[in-house]
Amino acid sequence: MAKKPTDLVGFKQTAKSLLGPFQVPLMRMIKRLGKKAYGAELERQLTTAGIDTDRGQVYQMCSRLEGRGFLSSSIFPDPQRPSHTVTVYALTKEGEKALAATLAVYDGNRLFEESSKKGRG
Repeated sequence: MAKKPTDLVGFKQTAKSLLGPFQVPLMRMIKRLGKKAYGAELERQLTTAGIDTDRGQVYQMCSRLEGRGFLSSSIFPDPQRPSHTVTVYALTKEGEKALAATLAVYDGNRLFEESSKKGRG
């Protein structure tokens, strides 16, 4: 039986302010890239980091996160092709809070698992 994405990270996404397993690295990458956080670059950086994705998935997830109020987007000229535009994403204050809350849950679960292993051995 295939694992559900929530099984892979150790918690179920129950609160609306928590992020899913693909959303966390995506949001972290958007934060890290700043003004270079557009689809092609996000795809390139995530793939380089070992995350299996494609540009369509990146844009779809960014759209969902923007709909939840966690991201904002702006349109700029494409630095590679001046006749084209790119959509650049940025974390909103709510997005920053959601990322921090999710990472706190991850850290809490990791610490719990580590302490449970120490207690057994």
